[in-house]
Amino acid sequence: QTPKPMTGAEAVCSGAVQTAIDSHAKAVICITSSGRAPAYVSKYRPPVPVIVVTPDEQLVQHCRSVFGQVGMLYKDIDNPDFKKIMADVQAFAKASGIVELEEGDSVVMLKRRRADKASVYDDQRLIMKAMVLGTPRPSSAPQHTAYKGKSIVYHRSTKLAMDTIIEDTKFRNFVRKTKIICTMGPQCWSEEMLGKLLDAGMNVARLNFSHGDHKGHKEVLDRFRKVCKAKNNTAAC
Repeated sequence: QTPKPMTGAEAVCSGAVQTAIDSHAKAVICITSSGRAPAYVSKYRPPVPVIVVTPDEQLVQHCRSVFGQVGMLYKDIDNPDFKKIMADVQAFAKASGIVELEEGDSVVMLKRRRADKASVYDDQRLIMKAMVLGTPRPSSAPQHTAYKGKSIVYHRSTKLAMDTIIEDTKFRNFVRKTKIICTMGPQCWSEEMLGKLLDAGMNVARLNFSHGDHKGHKEVLDRFRKVCKAKNNTAAC
């Protein structure tokens, strides 16, 4: 549901999604500490990844349960060297297999301007920029927004099929926006099984309190966080 009148922040974010479509952008990049802007962006179902650059570890985990979002932990989002931030985002996106951002590619960036007074909230401080990385391509050059690898990538957003989960050759080339939430029973509580679930693509672990007590689930949670840290995984629980 969209409130009437629409807030300035939501208007900017909905416009950012439309701009990403119109400019054939390869990603929407949200630099944020609160997560408000990417939440609005995901509401309008962008056809490209939403890279959430934030210093908040909890927000990075939260991104694992929201449509299209991929969290990137970045401590210094107020760094005045914006080119450094964008270069780090490019490296992260490529290393994570999300999207290859190359020179000449279009992206849409959302960020808040600094407030003149810290105590004053300004709904209009959120700004959106349509950007080109590096040197723009000539207008006659094609804008490649698709994956250019040797394998086919499955760009499914709202539906999962068993073949794309079970068959290894498909799973490895399956770029999904749908999140995988696993309700874990006692058979999944060991470090070995938790690791297998994470390797298989689990985004969110859900504990079923019909099995076990609070003390037992606390032990499972501790093991889960231990395995996530060992695998450098930001799955939520």
